[in-house]
Amino acid sequence: MKPNIILLISDALRAMNLKFYGYKEDTTPYLSRLYNKGELQFIENFYSTTDQTDPSFTTILSGRYPLTHGILRHGPDVRKEDIITFNKTKTRLLSELLVKNGYQTIAIDFLGRWHKRGFKIYGEPDEIHNTKTTISKIIRHKIIKKVLKGTYIYAPYESLAIRISQFYPKHNIYFKLDGISYMIGAIKILDQVIKEKKPFFLMIHFWDTHTPFTNVPRSLWKKYFKKGINRTPMNEMLRKIKNDKWREIVKNYHLRRIKYVEEIEPKYNGEINYVDYAIKMLIEYLEDRKIYEETVIFLTGDHGDNLVRDGIFVGHGGLYQRVIKVPLIIINSPFNKDIRKKHSQHIDLVPTIIELTGIEIKNYYLDGESLTKVNSKKTIFAVSSVARKRYAVLSDDLRYKLIYSPTIDDGMDKYGGLWMKDRIELYDLTKDPDEKINVANEYPDIVKELEAKINTIVTRLNRIRMKLSITLHK
Repeated sequence: MKPNIILLISDALRAMNLKFYGYKEDTTPYLSRLYNKGELQFIENFYSTTDQTDPSFTTILSGRYPLTHGILRHGPDVRKEDIITFNKTKTRLLSELLVKNGYQTIAIDFLGRWHKRGFKIYGEPDEIHNTKTTISKIIRHKIIKKVLKGTYIYAPYESLAIRISQFYPKHNIYFKLDGISYMIGAIKILDQVIKEKKPFFLMIHFWDTHTPFTNVPRSLWKKYFKKGINRTPMNEMLRKIKNDKWREIVKNYHLRRIKYVEEIEPKYNGEINYVDYAIKMLIEYLEDRKIYEETVIFLTGDHGDNLVRDGIFVGHGGLYQRVIKVPLIIINSPFNKDIRKKHSQHIDLVPTIIELTGIEIKNYYLDGESLTKVNSKKTIFAVSSVARKRYAVLSDDLRYKLIYSPTIDDGMDKYGGLWMKDRIELYDLTKDPDEKINVANEYPDIVKELEAKINTIVTRLNRIRMKLSITLHK
C-alpha cells in the first residue's frame, strides 16, 4: 500500500529557533524526543524560495520556483497577470497529482483560491464540520467567545491550558487560526477517512508561529523569557519606525497584546512549543489507530521571520537568513542519513513525495529534484515577493550570500525600503551568520560571480515559464 503523507507547514517558522539548527533553548521538546529515538531526520541546509506565503505555498505544492509558476506576490498584492501566468503554465499542485492517483486529500487551511485545488476536503475545522451544536451556538456571542478564549490563552498553568484547549474542539468549539483546534479538527476528519482503507494526503497550515502571537498560553512562553533583563516598552520601539503605515500595522496587528520588546521572541518560541504539542497529539493518534508506521510526516515553514532587526520589528519581508532558511523535519523518514547534508529547497518537496508514493507523473515539468537525487552542492536561490526585482543566491559552499537588485527602485518595497539595506549586499555567513556586515566592497570578484549566477538563473527560469506557457497553449 502507498504511504500516507502528512505535510505540516508552520507559517513564519524559521530554522534558527529550533534546537536541531543550533538554538540554545529546546522549543520542540516532543520532536527532540523523537529525534533521540531515531524517528526523525532533519535537513541542515534547507531554504524557502521566497519571503511571503502565497508564492511559497504555491512552490511547496508545485515543485516550481515562483518565477516559473508565476505567483510572485501575496494576498491583496497578487496581480491578475500572476493568476493568468499560473494558469497558462498549467501548474499543478501535489494535491491534484495525488488525488488522481487514488489518494484522499485533506487540507486544514484558510488561504483558499488556487491553493484548494485537488483537495477533496478543504477549510478550517469550523467550516468543514459545520458546527451547529447548542454549545457552539452559545459561544458565537462575542462576549462569551472573548471570555472562553481568554481562559484558553491565559490559563496560568500548562496542564490547565491544554485541558481547556482540548475541551473546546471536543465540543465543536473551534478557534480560527489555532493549532490545537486545527489538529483536533484534522483528527476528526481522519477518523472518517481511514475507514475507506485508502492512502491519504493531509496538509495542515499552522498560523500560530505567525504574528500576532495571541494563541500561546502564558506558561509556554514565560519559560523562554529571560529574567532580570531590562524591558523596553513597545512605544519606545514604535517611535523608531520611520514609515507611518508600517508603524500602525505593527502596533495594531503584528505586536498587539505585547507590552515589551523583550517578550517578542519568547512568545514566538512559545508558539513553536504550542505547535510541537499539536504534533504530539497527531502522532499519538496515528499510533493509537495503528497507522503511524505507514505514514511519513514532513514539517517545514513557508518562510521564516526577521522579528526584531536593528531595534525595530520588521516581520518576514526580505531575503535574509532569518527569513529564507527554514526547517525541514521528516518523521518516520524512509531516507538514508546522507540526505541531512544536502542543500535543498521547497522545490524539492514535490519530487520527493512523488518518488516516495511511487506514482508516475508524465509530461510535467518540475524545477526541483527528489532529496535522494539532489546534488549536495545544489545552488540555493530565492526571489523576493515584496520588491519588483530582488534576488538572493548562495555560493556552492554556502559561505557567501548575495542579495541583489538591478536598481534601487527594483529593490524597493511599499514601506520605503524596510526590507533592503542596500542594492547589493554580500555576507560572509561563516563569520557573520546573522548578516550584519555588508562586505560587498571588500570582495568585488565574489559579487561579480554571484551576480552572474543570479542573472543566469533568472534568465533560465523566465525562458522556462515562457516555454511552458507557449507549449501548453498552441
